[in-house]
Amino acid sequence: MKPNILRYYNYDYAIGRFMSVDPLAEKYPYNGVYNFSENRVIDARELEGLEARVIVEEGEYTKLNPGHTFVAVGSGDDLKVYTYGRYGELEKDKGSLNTTNIEGEGVLIKLEGAEAEAFIDHYVNDLGASVYELENVDEDKVEEKFEEEFNSSNQTPKTGRYANKPNARVIDTYNLLDNNCTTKSLKALEEANEGPISYTLEFKEIKFFGPKPIYLKYTQNKTLDANSPSGLKKQLDEATGDPNSGIINVTEEFKRDEN
Repeated sequence: MKPNILRYYNYDYAIGRFMSVDPLAEKYPYNGVYNFSENRVIDARELEGLEARVIVEEGEYTKLNPGHTFVAVGSGDDLKVYTYGRYGELEKDKGSLNTTNIEGEGVLIKLEGAEAEAFIDHYVNDLGASVYELENVDEDKVEEKFEEEFNSSNQTPKTGRYANKPNARVIDTYNLLDNNCTTKSLKALEEANEGPISYTLEFKEIKFFGPKPIYLKYTQNKTLDANSPSGLKKQLDEATGDPNSGIINVTEEFKRDEN
């Protein structure tokens, strides 16, 4: 279940006031720092910046780029990005398709603060990635799962941009088919959720029995179980249509202001 939002603001029920600054205050300087939902509690959705986010770049297989999936938690100075791939071996800033060798060193990179923000900005605004907020997944548990993976090894990559960097760890063997950026991200999210992340897909079918059409509505229970960025994006887009899934496309919040 989603954590109680009021605990993030240290709400004092006795005096009816929030005693802490909104974690997203620095992003919305035009608001009072103690406002809740911009004082629009009926038609607005409060953003406390404390849900796990999964960022997905579809890529293009025709250009030998299968895309990339990674996870972000926190906001502002506490923002963290966990991104997994063959960073050292392929000497790339992101994952790349290698048709001759699908395995390699599995490198988990942790980015924080401004570096994490720049990483997300690059993927969203330069590479066309989408950002999805998972309201029902406790981000503290997501961070805990990634930290366990990160601290499971002291080995750093020997080549590439993150060679010998303390924020990059070789944690296992990467496999393009079943242990890649998407499966690694989903695994942490599922463990934090204590089970699969599910949603309900609705679709309609028209059948004719005689002269009048009959509209039949079906529902199908599904879970996020993709093993590629493009497959995951398709499922996440489906899940945003289910109001109970807790999955929301928040890409627009990360778009650059061109003015």
